[in-house]
Parts: sequence; structure tokens; C-alpha cells
Amino acid sequence: MEAGRWQFNGEAIKFSLDGSLLDGQHRLHAISLCGVPVEMLVVRGLPAESQSTMDQGLRRSASDQLNLAGINSTNSDASAVKTFMVWQRGWLYTDKASGAITTTDVVQWATEHPELFELIRRGGAFNRVKARPGLVRAVFAGIAYWHGVETTSVFFQRVLDGAGLEAGSPILALRNRLDRVRGEGFKISDREAIGYFIVAFNRWMTGSHIAKLQQPKGGWNGTNFPKVIGTTQQVLA
Repeated sequence: MEAGRWQFNGEAIKFSLDGSLLDGQHRLHAISLCGVPVEMLVVRGLPAESQSTMDQGLRRSASDQLNLAGINSTNSDASAVKTFMVWQRGWLYTDKASGAITTTDVVQWATEHPELFELIRRGGAFNRVKARPGLVRAVFAGIAYWHGVETTSVFFQRVLDGAGLEAGSPILALRNRLDRVRGEGFKISDREAIGYFIVAFNRWMTGSHIAKLQQPKGGWNGTNFPKVIGTTQQVLA
């Protein structure tokens, strides 16, 4: 800019309806540093939510976009939203994957479901459970929505620390399965992992015992995939 070699490419400085700067922060900062006037196209009156579609070439993450939307988020929170949406929409046992859910979808869901997003964040207290952090948060939210944070936290705390577990405990069976997956270094699908968590929780809630967790013959599908005990058919995503 100081040397006069700045090339205008039609990219505008963008402001929202309330005058907040949505796009162009770096260009304006550069102009303020060099002290040289530069012609720019300015667009005003854009809806604030349009920021989530700007500068996609910079590969902003879903958590970046959530934070831009005023929703405090980590990468694991954003990952959990995608996992939760895939699970709740019944895509775990279809060809659709989390890639079918866009960043805009994540922001919209978090905006429309603040209570569920808060449950996802609460699940972050159990990051050390031996499973993908985003998956742990998603499962925590999916259970806590129906059974409350207190009950769900007790379950996840026992999964985490293993305190007081006796032979036949479904939580012990879940811990053993997660330990084996982590220890032997093999990967399991989100469908399988979520299924194990749900089976263990359901059996824990009903006081029943189980020696080990395993999928039914042929694996889980849309017909036999476990549902959190006490839930209705309501879809949360």
C-alpha cells in the first residue's frame, strides 16, 4: 500500500445494520499503519449473520464462526455439534457423514438450540474420557437433555474415574471397551462408540449387569440402534 502497488479486486469493506464491521478488519488495519489513502468499496446494512459466509477462502473453522456469532466455542464444541446433528438426524447408519453438515448449519443449530449447546459445553468437563472429545460432549448432551446434568454427570464421572465399580457394572464394561480401543490403537466409528455409551447408560439406569459391550450380529442399523432410555421420538437436530 505504501508503494502504491495495492490492487483493488472488488472486495468490499462490509458493515452490519447496526454499523458493526463484519469484514475488512485486516485491510483497514493495514491502511491505518501505512497512512496512505486507499479507495475501497464499502457495503452497509448487511445482516449480522452474513459474516458466517465471508472469507471462506481463509478456511475459518466452525468454532471460529460460532465465536464470530457471539457463541463462545472450542473446536471440540463445534465438532460435538456436528456429531450430535448426525446422530439425531439418523445419519449414523446411512451414507451421509458429518461433511454433509456445513459451518452455516452448525452456527444455525447452536443459535436455535442454546440449551443443548450449553449441555455440549458442560460435557467438556469429561474431556479425559477415552473417546473423541467431540463425541463425548455430544453423547453427554444427548443424555442430559432427557435425564438432567446431575444424573448424566454421575454416569460420566464413573466412566472417567472408575470409582467403586463392581464386576458386571455396565460402566466398567464401557471403560474396558474404551481402554481396549485406546490401548490397541484401532478406530471405531461414531455409530459404534455412541451405541456403547447408550447401552451402558441404559443398563446403569435400570440396575442391570453386563460382562462386556458388543454390537448385535451384523452391527447396529436404523432399526436396532439403541435409544437413550426414557426418550421420545422427538428429533433434537
